[in-house]
Amino acid sequence: MAERQAARLLRPWLLSSTASLRPLMTPARILSQKTQPAASVCRHFSVQTPARRKYDTTVKRRGAGGGDKPLPIDLDNVSILIPMTFVAPPLRRWPRDSPVKFAQMAYAVAKNKLMNWLYMKLHKIYSKPSWRTRALFKPKKAAIVPTARDLHARMNAAIARGDKDELRRVCTQELYQKLAGVVDARPRGQSMRWELVSPPRARLTDDKIAMMPLTQAESRTIRQAIVTISSTQRVSKVDNAHGGLEVPGSVKTKDMVEHLVLTAFLDDKTWQSAPWKIWGTLPETTLEGYQEEVQAYEAMSTEQNSK
Repeated sequence: MAERQAARLLRPWLLSSTASLRPLMTPARILSQKTQPAASVCRHFSVQTPARRKYDTTVKRRGAGGGDKPLPIDLDNVSILIPMTFVAPPLRRWPRDSPVKFAQMAYAVAKNKLMNWLYMKLHKIYSKPSWRTRALFKPKKAAIVPTARDLHARMNAAIARGDKDELRRVCTQELYQKLAGVVDARPRGQSMRWELVSPPRARLTDDKIAMMPLTQAESRTIRQAIVTISSTQRVSKVDNAHGGLEVPGSVKTKDMVEHLVLTAFLDDKTWQSAPWKIWGTLPETTLEGYQEEVQAYEAMSTEQNSK
């Protein structure tokens, strides 16, 4: 379950501006280390979390007639990962120690693809104003990968130069707060330089749509895509106090494989999508982690249905 919960893992070797550049850290190493909150970009996600809430999260205000009315939700401040998000590993990393486990992984991958396709079709049908009109919802899958490449480059460049305004534009609010804390923790006069050594290779790994509850009284439709980006990245420290010169010996080059999670809310009436934003990154899904998440989700659903 540790690998499944290690969400929003964003290149510690790039984000740490106060320490020497480190090699890429695996989810297990991230979870085993004691990190400061301001420098941590690892968010532990579990579908069990909502089930533990025993209070009403709806924010209310007093209406003119004396009744309580819910305040509108600011979607810019909402960061959501759809439960059962699946990052399929390549076939060579499927379980090989047991034919049963191999078959279970194949079933999980096929089921995830089928459910993604089914929910896309259902939402297209649901978005039709009438049976004789065209669907308002347009998946526009061809635009996802180019958008992910652009956001990936903008986010990394913004982290390096300390541009918090740009980070706010390309990241969800929760991720922005963590990355802004990393930028603020840097020594005065220091920044970093980031660049791609060669054009990245990218592919669409997962594409979901779901109706997610924001409060007990309000739900919104959310679109979520995962794009796997393989790239060679170069990063170095820059001393702005000495004319922006590169600090000798600070240049590091790394081959990176990142599963970038993009998220966007859809308008309930027009079905137009808000601009994509980066939620974070996820590790590949393991069979054990997937099975544990399925059990947790089923337990949560059973508890909610019994209320």
